Amino acid sequence: MKVSDLPLAFQHTWTFSQDLTLSEPGPAEPRVEVRDEVRFHYSELLEEVRVTTGDLSWPVTAAADEAEVKLLLGRGLPYIAWVTSRQGPSFTVQVHVFPVSYRLPEPFALGVDDAVVDRMRTLTGVNIPAERAVELLADDLAVPALPGGLPRFLYVGSPNRHPNSESFLRLLGRRYNVDVAFQDGQWLVVFVTMIKNKRVTNKPVTLLEAAWTFTNVTLAAKDRERLQALTSAAVQDQRSYLKLWEQYQAVERRRGEQLARQLGAMPYTERPEYRAGFWTFRASATPEQLATLRQQPGLTLRATELRPVDLDTDLAPVPGRRPPQEFIGEFSGEPHGTVRVLPLNGDESMPPPSGWLSLSLAGDQAQFERRDRARLAIEQAKTAMPQLALLLEGQEVPQRRLHREPALPPRSQAAAAFRGTPTARQVEALDVALNTPDIALIQGPPGTGKTRVIAALQQRLADIAQDRAHLPGHTLLTSAQHAAVENAAAATQVFGLPAVKLGKSRRFAEEFSDGVDHWRRNMISQLQARLSDAADQPLEVKFVQLRDEVLRVTTAPSPRDDLRQVIRKVLDTGGEHLKASTRDQLQAWLDKFSPGEVDQEEREYLLTAVRALRTVPEAFEDDGPRMARRCLRRLDDTSLPLPLTAEDRAVLTASAGWEADASPPFLPGLAESKARLLSALQPELAPPSLQRAERATVELLNTALEDLRQAARKEKGGLQTVLHDMLATLENDPDGARAAVKSYTAVLAATCQQSDSYTVRQIRTSLGNQTRVFENVVIDEAARVHPLDLLIPMAQAERRIILVGDHRQLPHLLEPDVERELQADWQDQSVRQANEEALHQSLFERLFRILQEHEKRDGIRRVVTLDQQYRMHPVLGQFVSDTFYAAHNPSEAFSSGRPAEDFSHNLSPYEGAVAAWLDVPHARGSERGRQSKSRPVEAQVVAKEAARLLEARPDLSIGVISFYADQVREIRKAMEPLGLTERGEDGEYRVHPNVQETYDLQGRSRERLRVGTVDAFQGMEFDVVLLSLTRSNTLPGQTPEQQRRRYGHLTLDNRLCVAMSRQQRLLILVGDAGMLPSAEDGSAVPALDRFHQLCKGAYGRIVSA
Repeated sequence: MKVSDLPLAFQHTWTFSQDLTLSEPGPAEPRVEVRDEVRFHYSELLEEVRVTTGDLSWPVTAAADEAEVKLLLGRGLPYIAWVTSRQGPSFTVQVHVFPVSYRLPEPFALGVDDAVVDRMRTLTGVNIPAERAVELLADDLAVPALPGGLPRFLYVGSPNRHPNSESFLRLLGRRYNVDVAFQDGQWLVVFVTMIKNKRVTNKPVTLLEAAWTFTNVTLAAKDRERLQALTSAAVQDQRSYLKLWEQYQAVERRRGEQLARQLGAMPYTERPEYRAGFWTFRASATPEQLATLRQQPGLTLRATELRPVDLDTDLAPVPGRRPPQEFIGEFSGEPHGTVRVLPLNGDESMPPPSGWLSLSLAGDQAQFERRDRARLAIEQAKTAMPQLALLLEGQEVPQRRLHREPALPPRSQAAAAFRGTPTARQVEALDVALNTPDIALIQGPPGTGKTRVIAALQQRLADIAQDRAHLPGHTLLTSAQHAAVENAAAATQVFGLPAVKLGKSRRFAEEFSDGVDHWRRNMISQLQARLSDAADQPLEVKFVQLRDEVLRVTTAPSPRDDLRQVIRKVLDTGGEHLKASTRDQLQAWLDKFSPGEVDQEEREYLLTAVRALRTVPEAFEDDGPRMARRCLRRLDDTSLPLPLTAEDRAVLTASAGWEADASPPFLPGLAESKARLLSALQPELAPPSLQRAERATVELLNTALEDLRQAARKEKGGLQTVLHDMLATLENDPDGARAAVKSYTAVLAATCQQSDSYTVRQIRTSLGNQTRVFENVVIDEAARVHPLDLLIPMAQAERRIILVGDHRQLPHLLEPDVERELQADWQDQSVRQANEEALHQSLFERLFRILQEHEKRDGIRRVVTLDQQYRMHPVLGQFVSDTFYAAHNPSEAFSSGRPAEDFSHNLSPYEGAVAAWLDVPHARGSERGRQSKSRPVEAQVVAKEAARLLEARPDLSIGVISFYADQVREIRKAMEPLGLTERGEDGEYRVHPNVQETYDLQGRSRERLRVGTVDAFQGMEFDVVLLSLTRSNTLPGQTPEQQRRRYGHLTLDNRLCVAMSRQQRLLILVGDAGMLPSAEDGSAVPALDRFHQLCKGAYGRIVSA
C-alpha cells in the first residue's frame, strides 16, 4: 500500500516553499514529486524546518500555520506525510499524526488459511490461487519501510496496550480490513472485509513497524510435505489401495499389448465397401485371427496403409504423444469371410484403399495416460487436495478451517429444484455436501430424488460463487458414461442456464446433446407463447419483420401474389405510422393489380384436390372414386376461370361413379385432365422482365420502410423489444446461443475420462479461470465408475468433492483375466483377501465406510443416505428397502413419500396387484447357452405379455429387463412378429418406431418401450417392468459353488436391486417358479423368495403362462 492510499481522513494539510535565499546550494525547485513520502526535521537551534526524501534533505518555509508545524514536529509524535501537489517552488503535503507507534523487530508470519482464501475469492470476484490471495493481502496492508526501517502497518486498538499483549488485532489496508488473531501458537488472518469508504473507523489507529510477512498456511501449502511423506509410506504397503490399482492397470496395459501382437495384422488389397454405416474389408485373415476377434467382441481395429511397426517391437508408446490420424472402428462381425467394422470417428477419416487391419490401442493409451496423471498427482500430494491419498488409504487427515454455508437459505433458487418441499434428509444432504472439508457422499437408493438433490446442490454452489464473479465453469459434473452425464446435465439449470456437456462418444461423429439445444427450444416455446399476441409487438419488431419480408420478395423471383400480400401487410401494419402519400401509393398499387386475381388460399385448396386424383390402377382401386368426387365438388364451387373441357368433366364424372373391382379403362384420360388442371392452377409469375419487383415498386416499399423506421425510432424500447430480440437470436443463431451459454454457464459436464481432455481445459481457460482445477466436482453414479477413472475428476477438485451414487446397485466392471493374473502374485493370504475385497468393492463403498469411521473420530459428517422414495408404489418401495438395504444396514432403510393411489393401473389380470409372478414351468422348455443364457419359450411369453399390456394401456411405459444379453436378443426377436421390434440392416432388432414414445399427463414425451439388460436400466423408471429371469435348469444347488452355477446372476444382490426397482406401478417376474429352493435347503436367492411370498399376498398375483 502506498502512503498516498492510506484509508484515513487526514488531520493536517501543509504547504511549503523552498527558501532560495539560503547560502547552501540547492535546486531551483523542490526535489519531490506528487505522491512521494516525505519526512520533516525541525531544528530549534536554527529555527528551520527541513524536508527529507530518500537521501536528500533541504530547508523549507511553511507558507502558513508555521507555529502548528513546529509544535507538532517538536512533540515528536509519529506521522506519515506525502506530497499531494506541487507548483513552482511550492508543494503541499498531507500529514496523519498517530498517538503512538510500536516497533516489533522479531519476525512473524501472518497465516492465510483456506477460509481466508475462499473469502478473498469472494471479495475479488476471481477464482485466484492461494498464493495470489497472500500477495494481495501483503500488497494491500503493508506500507513500505523507510530507509533502514521495517514495513509499517496500521492497526485499530488502544494506544496504551502494546501489540505483544494483544491476542486480536484489526489491520487496515487500502481495500481490505483484516482481523488477525493469535491461535495455536501462531498469528492467523481470521477474517477479511472490504473497505467501502475512506474513513474506516473512529477508533484510535496505531502505527506499527513490524517484521511481519503474510504466508500461505492452507492445507495444500502447510501440510503438503508432511502429506507427501505420509502418502509415500502408505502406498508402499502391500495392502495400499492406490498401489493395487497401479498394478491392475499395469496388467491391463500389458495384456492389451499382448493381444495386439497375438492378433497381428491382416492385409487387404481390395478397396473396402461402405454400406449401411459399416465398412467391409476383404482381409486375408487366418482362422486363428478370426477366432481371436470372435472371442473379444467390440475390439477396436485400425486400418493403415503400411504394416504397423509396433506389432514387431516391444517399444512402449511415448506418453503424451498422439498417434497420427488413422481410421479406427469397432469389429462388428465376419459375414462371408469378410471383416465388418463400425467406424468410430465418423467422416473424419476413411480407410486406405489397400493396407492392413490390426488392433488399435490408441484409445486405451489415452485412457491409461489420464489415469496415470491423476493417480500420480494424488500419490505425490500434488493435487489441490493433498490429503486425498490419505483419505483413499483410510488414514487420518488434517482439517481445513472453512466458512460454513447454510443448506437452503430463503433467497436461493435451489428449493425449486425439488419441485415441492424437500425432505429433511435431502436438506441434510445439501448441508453435508456444502460444508464438507473435502469429500461428501450422498447415497441415493432407487427413487429417492438424488437427481433433484444434484440439481439443487449445483444451484447452491452457484449461489456461493455468484458474488465472486468467477461463476462460469466453477463446477464439474461428471459420471462414467455419456448417457449418465447427459441425464444429470439435462436436470441441471443454474440461474436459468443449462449445464454444458463437453466431449463426445467415439461411436458418433457429432457431439452428444449437451442440453443447450433442449434449453434453446424450450426458451423459444416460452417466448413464442408470451409474445403470441401480435398486437402487443413493439413497432421496432414489426419493422424488422416487414423489412425481412420485403427483402425476400424484392430480391428473388416470386409470384405476384407474394408481393401483393407483403404490400397489404405493410399497409395493415404501418397504418397511421405511414405518411399519407405513402399509404395512397401502396393502395394504388393494390388497386392496379388486384382485379381478376385469384386468392392464393383458394388456389391451394383446389390444388390439393387435383393432386389427390388417382391415375395409377393400384391407387385408384384404393380410393380413386372418392378423390374424384372431392375434386368435382371443389371445382363446381370455385369461381376460378379454369380450362375445364367437356372431356375433363366427363372423365371426372366417370371416375367418381366407378364401382367395379377392376381398374377403369379411362385412367390415361384422367391423367391428361389432371395435368391440364395442375398447370392452370400453378401460381402466376410475372413475365421474365417483371419476375423481380419493378424498380418503382421497390422504391415505394423502401419509402414505406423508412416511414416505419422513423416512427420506430421515436418509440421507447422496452421489455417486449428485448424479448423479441432474444427470440430472434435463439431462432436464427443457434451457434451463437450455444457460445453464449458456454460463456456463462456455471456447470461444465463431461465423462470422468474426458474431464481431463484438451476440450475441457480449453474452455476453462476461455472462461478466465486462473487455475486448472475446479472448485467443485460432482460425480453422479459414482458407485459404477471404475476406481481409476474416478480418480481423474477427483484429482481436479480444489474445494469439495461430492460423490452421488448407491453401492447397493451396479458396481464397476473388472476384467476377469486381469484379476486372475493379479491374484497369482498374492502369496500372503491376508494380503490376498484384502486386495480381492478392494478390487470388488467400489471406491464409493470404500469411502462410504471410511468416512463414517472418520466421523466417529472428528465429528464431521460426510455421508448421508436419502430416506424417502417417490418412484414406486409404497408396497414395492418397502420390499426394495427391506430386501436390499435394511437387510445390510438398518440405517439405509427408506420409506415412501407418495400415496398408493398414485400408482393404480387397472391392468388385467393384475387388478389391485403391484407384484406378479408369471410362471413359465421348466416343462415348457429350459435355458440354453454356456456363457450368456437364453430361454426362447420364456422370451415368447415376455413378448406376448408386453404386447398385450401396451395395447391395453397405450399411455403406460413398459420396461423389459433380462440379466443376459442372449435373452434380450431372444425377446426382441420374439417381438418382431408382434410389431414391437424391427430388424435393422445390421441384423440387430430395435424397438419399432410405433411403440417408441408415449406422453405423460403434462404432455411431455417419454420412452414407451425399452428392452435391454439390467446394465442399461440403472437410473431409469417405467410404469410396468417385465423381468425375465431366464434361468431354468435341473442343476444341483446345495453348495455355494453349485448355487452360483444354478442361479448365475440371480444370486447377485446389486443386479437384482436395480432390476427390481425400475417400476412405478407393477413389477412382473417372468420365469420358472420351480427354481426357487425349498425352505429346508436355505435360499441362495432370498430376494426372489421374498418377492414370491409378496405375490401370494394381498398386493400380489401368481399367473400361469
